Amino acid sequence: MGRFNFPLFILVFLMAAVIAILLTIFTNWTIWITIILSPILSFFGLFIFSSIVDLFENYNQKTAPQSPQHKITSYFYQSKKPDGLLCPSCNSDKIMEIVYGLPAITKEIEQELDNQKITLGGCMIEQDSPMWACALCNLKFDSPPINKNQALQIVWDVIKDYNFPEEYEYKIIESETIEKEWGWVFFHGPGKLIKTNDFKYAVAGNAPYIVLRKNGRLLDTGTAYPIEHYIKSFEETGDPNGFLR
Repeated sequence: MGRFNFPLFILVFLMAAVIAILLTIFTNWTIWITIILSPILSFFGLFIFSSIVDLFENYNQKTAPQSPQHKITSYFYQSKKPDGLLCPSCNSDKIMEIVYGLPAITKEIEQELDNQKITLGGCMIEQDSPMWACALCNLKFDSPPINKNQALQIVWDVIKDYNFPEEYEYKIIESETIEKEWGWVFFHGPGKLIKTNDFKYAVAGNAPYIVLRKNGRLLDTGTAYPIEHYIKSFEETGDPNGFLR
């Protein structure tokens, strides 16, 4: 049996006592049977309840692990700030990432806004929306164009921190990469699942990433629809999840 819950036992005991008393009233049972039967029913009921709770907990522990969400939400555009990024106008290194969408203003986001780590760019985004803003002169600009190897590194810098067991061999699945004029779509997942086809290595929520060629912006897609849905949404709205809004 699972953990003993004293308040729950009292509740179950009272319920069992009521049942036993009703049986005494409407049957030929004596009060002594009621006194003996109440704790027995209580322990039996608590055992069943605890077993059900343990069953659900064990089931949840065995479900596929989840890919972590980004620090704001999976729908906003998190980018890796290049080392040594300077403002093209005033040469300042006080560069803020422009976050698009409607994020919930948590304490963490308030702190990043106060520290000029990020700035809000509004709820709409297009393919030519800039990535960075200078905290001194307010110039909005992009990172320079990147190649495929740099795009792979951007995705790896994200997934390397996924806290999956080492035996999963989590990696970028380069053979599945989709290349477009505007960039790449990178798939990622457990290498052990690909090798063995054993679904005990499966994970949930490992949506492919889009990386833009012109500036290295990293975009989340999703797993609710085929990847073609998110590509079409990006090409028509500038947002892989634009059709869902």
